[in-house]
Amino acid sequence: MFSLKNKLDPQLKQVYTSPLYKSFRVIIKCKNFLKDIEKKLNSYKCIHIGSISSEKLIFAEVNKRGLDRLLEFPEVSSIHFDEFCHICGGMSVSTANRVNFPDKYRLTGRGVSIGVIDTGVYPHTDLTLPWNKISGFKDFINNYNYAYDDNGHGTMVAGIISGSGYMSKNIFKGIAENSSLYVYKSFDAKGKGYISDILLAIDDVINKKSETNIKLLSLPFE
Repeated sequence: MFSLKNKLDPQLKQVYTSPLYKSFRVIIKCKNFLKDIEKKLNSYKCIHIGSISSEKLIFAEVNKRGLDRLLEFPEVSSIHFDEFCHICGGMSVSTANRVNFPDKYRLTGRGVSIGVIDTGVYPHTDLTLPWNKISGFKDFINNYNYAYDDNGHGTMVAGIISGSGYMSKNIFKGIAENSSLYVYKSFDAKGKGYISDILLAIDDVINKKSETNIKLLSLPFE
């Protein structure tokens, strides 16, 4: 007989019966009827974090009762731990992204918007003068509506991409200094980010591509 527990990924199944866990942050993979499952989350006193309808994914924080009930739905194909990713540390850009730049290159970034998923961005002078490069900012960690960076990594990446060189009198510039940025804060002050927040940021970039001309998605994490 098929066990409903087989829908759980191995890690989640391992801690399922542990008294140490009262709730779980999970990724729910559905076959269909996402809206129906989302409504059930509220009735089970679970927290709906977000969804990606194109991939039939629901992100939620669920209690054990809610997890049991969700497993009973034939529309739910599997449930996984919403694990952490970490921003890259001590790695070069070419190593992290498996891209090799030639010794001589010329990129301007003119007319290109770049989506950066990182720890946020501080409105540094090199990013705001002579014009503001930060065209958009979305915070998946604290839901603030202004650009900030409580870690620093995201600001560093933003400067490498499109820093104007204003503070150094054009000595130090970004590799595409005329590009604009759409920054998504999916990593906290310690450089940790849930897979769900990263996926929601990617989905937002994809949905914005047609209206904002986003050409590149920077993912500086492992």
